[in-house]
Amino acid sequence: MKFFLFSDYHYTPGGYINFGFDGLHKFQRIAEEKGCDMMLHLGDLCHNPIKYIDFIDEYNNFHIPSYNCLGNHDTEQYPREEVIKAYRMPDFHYNLDIGGYRFVIINTSYYRDTQTGEFVPYFRTNYFGQPERETLPPEELEWIKESIESSPYPCILCSHSSFERYYDCKNGHQVRAIIDEANKKKPHSVLMCMNGHMHKDHISIINNVIYYDVTSSTFDCAGCPPMPPHDKFNKEDYENYKNAGYMICPDAPLYSVVTLEGTTVTIEGCEPTTMHCGIGHKELGMEEYDKMGRKYEPFTQSAKITLG
Repeated sequence: MKFFLFSDYHYTPGGYINFGFDGLHKFQRIAEEKGCDMMLHLGDLCHNPIKYIDFIDEYNNFHIPSYNCLGNHDTEQYPREEVIKAYRMPDFHYNLDIGGYRFVIINTSYYRDTQTGEFVPYFRTNYFGQPERETLPPEELEWIKESIESSPYPCILCSHSSFERYYDCKNGHQVRAIIDEANKKKPHSVLMCMNGHMHKDHISIINNVIYYDVTSSTFDCAGCPPMPPHDKFNKEDYENYKNAGYMICPDAPLYSVVTLEGTTVTIEGCEPTTMHCGIGHKELGMEEYDKMGRKYEPFTQSAKITLG
């Protein structure tokens, strides 16, 4: 089976420089041309899906089935109950069996309150400053385990936050332990984990499982208030987008097309583009690489991996 994959589109008119409807229509055309069985977005599709329901409907109503998972910014304005209704998600986390594979759609938008031990769903900015943000509650960990064990198909785990990065999902190691145990009992129970959130493109293989760090389609962060915004873009960028001075972005939206055939995963990256106004982190005098040694690039890589 084949699917169109993208993440962190961050549709928010007047906020971040964005490709809007044009970018979405481009993605839909490519999904058609490539013969994709579905489209999948890995969180932070829109900062206000209730207000911009016309954009959400444009995604949901496409004739190729189109799916989403929750990211931290999706519930920036409205509670998650209203957001998943707008996104037409059956639940905060859910399973999707399609094309001989099970896609386990995981919700990582919780923080653990270190005072009470409670696992709190994200709403607006309630997770800011929390030391244990992106922490899965025990019942969702159990659901992941059951979803894998009960699946008649190989599983692809999909989430906004990363289970591979040591500092992102705080109990990602528990998810990896579930994966490794399932694969020990039955090889290839889980083939791949895919995440967004970190705005970087990277592929790694750990214990015979592919971990795919999916980049943002639209931008990477370049600081935040109270630091001053940069002034390297065009004048109209700052006039039209209030956060333009805190971002770097490609001149075309980024995506990939993934094909699954047995235990072979083929990732077809998009054509390289340029950085907007030629500006990246280096040109701003900022660190180019994150804690994992990865940087934002105006392309997505291609790979063909057969798991033994």
